[in-house]
Amino acid sequence: MLLRNKAKRVIILFAVITVGINISCDNDPEPISVAELSDQSRLIEFVQKEINPKLEHAFYGRFGIDTTKKIIVAEEISNPKEWGIKFQLYELDEDTVKKVYETALLEGSLQESQILKTKFPGKKYNVIYYNSGSFFMGSGGGEVFAYLIDFEKRRVNYGHLVLSRQIYMGLFLSPSNEREVSDFITSEFKRDYPRLKVIQKDYELE
Repeated sequence: MLLRNKAKRVIILFAVITVGINISCDNDPEPISVAELSDQSRLIEFVQKEINPKLEHAFYGRFGIDTTKKIIVAEEISNPKEWGIKFQLYELDEDTVKKVYETALLEGSLQESQILKTKFPGKKYNVIYYNSGSFFMGSGGGEVFAYLIDFEKRRVNYGHLVLSRQIYMGLFLSPSNEREVSDFITSEFKRDYPRLKVIQKDYELE
C-alpha cells in the first residue's frame, strides 16, 4: 500500500510539472524568424529585443557585395560626454546578433531627420542616406548635415549646408567623399536651396 501511494504521488507530481512546462511554453513569445525581418514593424521589434529597447530606426537588406542580408541601426547618443548619432552594422549568425562595424560619432539628430535605405548607381548593394532636415534650422539661419554611408567600404561621405549672414548658403563637401556621392548630395540640397554655393572650408556654427 505504501509503495502504491508513493507511485501515485510521483505520477501526480510528474503530471503537474508537465502541465507547468506546457503552460510556460505557451506563454513564451515565438522567436522572430529572419524571413520576417523584411517587415519593418517586426524588424523594429527584433532590434529592440536583441540590441537596444530604445532603437527606433533600423534597416534590413544587402549592405555589401556578398548576398548576406544584414541589419543597420541608427542610434542617438546624448550624455554629458557625447552628443550626436551613430550607425551600426549587425550580422545575423543563427541565433546571435553580432555588431561588426560602427561609424564614429556624427553631428546630427534622429529627430525630424530623413534616413533612407537606397541604391546608388554603380553599387550592387544598399547604402544609407541621412539628412538632418530642419532640426538645426531657426528663423535666423542654421545648418543641415547629410551623410551617405557605404558599409561595404566603411566610408562615411559628408555634406554640411550652412545658412548664415556671413556665408548665406554654403555647402561644404568632404574632400574624402566619392565624387559621385558629392554630386548626389549637392543635387539633393539644391532641391530645397537652388541658390547654394559649394564652399571649400567647413564652418561650425555656435
